[in-house]
Amino acid sequence: MPMRSVLYENGRITVYYRVDASNRLLMGGRGPMRWIRHPSAVDYLMRYAARLWPPLRGIRWTHGWNSRLAITADHFPHVHEPGPGALVYLGCNGRGVALATAMGQQLARRLVEGEAAEIALPITTLKPIRFHALWPLAVKSVVLYGRIRDRLGL
Repeated sequence: MPMRSVLYENGRITVYYRVDASNRLLMGGRGPMRWIRHPSAVDYLMRYAARLWPPLRGIRWTHGWNSRLAITADHFPHVHEPGPGALVYLGCNGRGVALATAMGQQLARRLVEGEAAEIALPITTLKPIRFHALWPLAVKSVVLYGRIRDRLGL
């Protein structure tokens, strides 16, 4: 990665990585659905890194973190206006760092300048997600299924 580009793998379970300005490897991918306190909680990424780059075997990882993602039913990001002077942008589905930065600028301009300031996404109505209470079980199942298929090359 001589140009320090961010690489995304196109598997069922996305893994992405890059080298930062301090020559540290940054990796991400589907993590545990609980808050973590230590890098060992993402040991699957460490093992995967060692498979990609065998010289990394035995390297001590210094940091690990996670967060929750806003996944939408249609897998597209959404802008909502729950009330006057309030805009909500969500649903980047795990790929939102650059897009959220751009949308943040647009939403701020919209809040300052009013409705005349156009934004790149339509404002849609908030809709409840059916069976949302089952999301932890569903996500764990889909992630396990995706990891197995990625591992088997299916």
